[in-house]
Amino acid sequence: MLAVALVILVLAMAVLVPVCLAFRIMPRRI
Repeated sequence: MLAVALVILVLAMAVLVPVCLAFRIMPRRI
């Protein structure tokens, strides 16, 4: 159970970190 939650957390970080960096480097104005 704990290992599954840890994997999900790592995947979420791997997705969110590049998105946050992309927003800082290239802010999208809608």
